Amino acid sequence: DTTPPADGWTPVALPDSWPDRWPGFDGVVWYRLTWTQPAEDREAGLLLNYFNMAGAVFVNGTPILRDPNLTEPLTRSWNTPRYWLLAWPLLRPGATNTLLVRVSGLSPYQPGLGPVRLGTPAAMQALYERERLFRHDLPMLGLALSAVVSAFFAALWVLRRSETAYGWFALMSVLWLIYGYNHVATSPWPFTDNHSWQAFNTSAFLAFSVAFLVFTLRFCERRMPRLEIAALLLVSVGWVDLWTAGMPSLPLHRAVWGLVGGLMTIAVCCAALLHALRMREGPVLALAPFMAMSATTGTHDLLVFTQVIDSNIYYTTMSSYALLLG
Repeated sequence: DTTPPADGWTPVALPDSWPDRWPGFDGVVWYRLTWTQPAEDREAGLLLNYFNMAGAVFVNGTPILRDPNLTEPLTRSWNTPRYWLLAWPLLRPGATNTLLVRVSGLSPYQPGLGPVRLGTPAAMQALYERERLFRHDLPMLGLALSAVVSAFFAALWVLRRSETAYGWFALMSVLWLIYGYNHVATSPWPFTDNHSWQAFNTSAFLAFSVAFLVFTLRFCERRMPRLEIAALLLVSVGWVDLWTAGMPSLPLHRAVWGLVGGLMTIAVCCAALLHALRMREGPVLALAPFMAMSATTGTHDLLVFTQVIDSNIYYTTMSSYALLLG
């Protein structure tokens, strides 16, 4: 756990997720990359897109990064890009250089190492800024917008109680803010482990899916009591199941209920689109393009969540800006 092994190394391609190789393994995996630095290049830029969940990085035996917690509660670095400018004496021009990455991960959450890039400092800096924009800055902007919009529409609902769509939109935005915080959180606080954090996060997503359903119905000036009660009961079963499932089986339960929430949200978007096509007028039709975007990005993220698409970038946090605009 503290030093890389002397032998037993296995060739892999990056990005790498180790449950494909060692199913059920929770713990530490070391990654070793070597390259020959041209003698005329006295500096280089190094970019790690992410490692999952926490890690430490060494260049030629010198530590250049260590996350605060390498055991549970693990630091949540799964969505954090890292960039370094390597120069002498850390870098060895004209010789072989070795990069070691120590990753502490949990098998249910796609542990492993993302892409690693080495190049000119300017090029790597530009790539880093792009990665940070999509992985950190835009999600943070989305959280801020959700907070402002929640307060704004909550105030409108207080002033005009008959406009219940305002209240449901405010609640929906708060729940989305709680769920979206997962993309920028670097610790599972206030929980003591990442499994509990994921149960909480999935619970918030299930609640969001119900609020989104009721908001859409109210926005379309519809009430469907049986459907609304059925959705609430389904989500209540999910909450109870998530918080009573034993630790060994919790990841599977989380995956199931995450899938339920995702499918429910996509179904609501599709139903709103069909309703708009039938009505062909009014605010519902104006909202249709934004619902279509949400359905598209939701489908992509569901495929990422179920690992059908080999990625860990989620787009619904960014597409939520479009829905807020709508």
